[in-house]
Formats: sequence, structure tokens, C-alpha cells
Amino acid sequence: MKKIDKMKQLKFKIPNKKAQTTIFMIVGLIILIGGAVFFYSTQKVAQHLEPEIKIIQEQVPIEFDPIRNYANDCIYSTAVEGLKIIGKQGGYASFTDRNLNREQFTMTQNPTESDAVSFTKDSDLKTVYWWYLKSANNCKGDCKFASKRPELRQADNSIEKQLERYIDLKLKECLNNFEAFASQGFQINEAGKARTDVTVASDDVLVIVDYPLSAEKGDTKTRLNQFTARVPVNLDKIYDLATKITNLEIKHRYLEKHALNLIVAFSGTSNEKLPPMSDLQFKFGSTISWQKSEVKNKVTGMLAAYMPLFQVDGTYNYERNQFSSELTQRLYDSTIIPVANISYRNLAAYFTYLDFWPAYFDLNCKGERCMPSSANSLISFFGIQQYRFAYDLSFPVMVEVQDPFALNGQGYTFNFFLEGNIRN
Repeated sequence: MKKIDKMKQLKFKIPNKKAQTTIFMIVGLIILIGGAVFFYSTQKVAQHLEPEIKIIQEQVPIEFDPIRNYANDCIYSTAVEGLKIIGKQGGYASFTDRNLNREQFTMTQNPTESDAVSFTKDSDLKTVYWWYLKSANNCKGDCKFASKRPELRQADNSIEKQLERYIDLKLKECLNNFEAFASQGFQINEAGKARTDVTVASDDVLVIVDYPLSAEKGDTKTRLNQFTARVPVNLDKIYDLATKITNLEIKHRYLEKHALNLIVAFSGTSNEKLPPMSDLQFKFGSTISWQKSEVKNKVTGMLAAYMPLFQVDGTYNYERNQFSSELTQRLYDSTIIPVANISYRNLAAYFTYLDFWPAYFDLNCKGERCMPSSANSLISFFGIQQYRFAYDLSFPVMVEVQDPFALNGQGYTFNFFLEGNIRN
């Protein structure tokens, strides 16, 4: 009986072979499905995060390679032309052609009452503000600021989309109906319209143009559909640095602080200096006075001389000088913008104010002549001369972000304007 019981127990512990096989199949199927899901999801993530874009070039008979190369060269040169215009104008391919740019602009000869700055009075070259006083210069209390900084990617009026529209509009001028190939026995005809797709990649600009063509030479025929060009301009990094420079001005107002420091440093109770914002002098019969127009000329000349001192920490042209005077060192260091990112080592940043760019200027004087507030009052008889001048000032500053290594060493510049504003 004991042997029979042991056999029963042993038989109970050994599973059925069919059931065992079924379990293994189910477990294997689950592992297979899970592995497939994991592989698919990781592949999708990898594609999404992949910074570079690989292009598979379509195969055509070798005798048609010159046509494809010619079209690719035209795409490259047209893209470079568009990028240079966009760089000069602060991110816009045009201010007037609505086929290229959908943004509206207010343009005047007065740069502090405009959305953009004309380089000279009659110049066609204009560059937009990325931060400025949108309200009128004489606004009180309800002053509004704005930015004309375009998006870099995706948006309908982004730099990518504007460049796409520019290439679509200008490419045919470069191709010139492929007339250069007619004398070589080629017949080339359009089979559809050109459609451009621009991608600002991690270190260059990729241009893909879908442009169906039918081509033939003798008995050989083929179709060409897609043309490409990679433009060696690191627009992604240039735009990023320009945005950081702008955001730091919005947050910290470094242009205004520097201008105020300069006014304080160059002011004093002397006709040769600027009227002081606050000073008190014990002197009988003071004859010190200033002409408001002369003060404005001195201030704009001062801005033209000292705004170029600004540097961006971590950039190609950054160099910190040392001074023996602590005050001089502090004033100098206040012009260093602390971006401090090693990834900008190949970019340079420059700041410019030109004194023929009209600035808004006012001083709380009675008319053109500026005098101590107590000059004609009773306290002047006690030898007290009180100086309390309030400056109202708006001025445009052009920021140039340069990549001297772009375009295979030719260099590339992206410009935009910031406006400094001081009231009282």
C-alpha cells in the first residue's frame, strides 16, 4: 500500500507533457511579443532623437548625373542667398512680399518708433527688433514692449518656412529651364511643381526639393524627382545664442544699466560734463548751464563709443581685460554678458550703436537751456545749487552673431536689434 501511495504522489507531481508544451508556447509568445514591442518603441525613439538626417539618393542613369548635380548646386546657392538675406534682416526673407513673409511691420524713419531699423536713411536694408518699446516714446504708465523674433522651426512664419518659400520662388531663376543642357542633346521637361522642405539640423541646414522632371537623351529616358543640398551654417546654435542674448536683456536690462552707468560716470557740475542726475553744490552765483541738443549729441556719442564694449562670455571673440582700478574693472565687467556656454566657442557676438541712428532723448529742462533747479529760487541766495536731471532715452543696438567658420570658411552673420529704454 505504501508503494502504491508513493507512486500516486509521484504521478501527481509530474505534469502532463501536452500541458507543459502549451505553457512553454504561451510564455515564448509573450516574450516574442514583448521583445517586438520593445524593439519597435526603441527604434521609434531613436528615430525621433536622431540629430542627423540621412538621405537616400535616387538612382538614375549615369549620363543624367550632370543634371542632378546642376539642380543640387542651384538649390545650394539659392538656399545660401536666402539664408544671407534672413541673417541680415533679423530672421525675415522679406518685409513687403507676403508670399515670403506673413508678418506685418510698422516702418518709419525713426528707429525708436518702428518695428525695425533702417541701416541708413535711404537704405533698403532693415533689421527687426527682437525686443523694443512697442508703445509711443511719450507713453506714460501703460508702456508695452514687444518682440519680432520669428520662430526657428515648424511655425507657418518660421525661418524654416520662409526659406522654403524663398527657394520655391527663386529656384527657377537659377535653373534657367536647364538651357545649359539643350546644346548637349538633353530634353528636360517639368512633370510637376517644385516643393521645398527645409530642416534646420543640429549643425547645418538641410534642403530637400521634390521637383519631378522627365529627362531624355537619345534613346535613354529617365525621371528625376528629388534634389538635395546641405548648407554648412549652424543656424540652430546661432539662433540659440541670439535668443539667450535677448532673454538676458529682457530679464536684466543690461543695456539700460550700462547707459545709466555711463551717464553717472560722465556727469558732473561742469559745462564739459553731462548734467548730473543728482548733485548738490554750495556755491554763490552759479552760471553752469547746458544746451539740451548738445547734451543729446554727447550722450549718443558716448553710446557709440561704449556700447561695443559688450561681450558674451564663452564666445569666440570673448576676452576679459584686467585693470588696476577697481572701479574701472567693475564698469568693464558690467559689460560681460554671462552666457558661459562652451558650445558657443565657434561663434562671435558684437554690439553696435551708430550715432546716425536717431535716438529718442529728453531732459527735464525748461526749454533748450538746462540749469540747476535752484538757480532762480530763494535758496540760491544761500549758495545752494541743486542738480536733479531726469533722462528719457531710447536707443537701438544692433547685435551681430557671427560664425566665421560657416559656409566652408566664408562666414555667416545673423543680425537683430535690441532697444534700450530709460525713463526718469
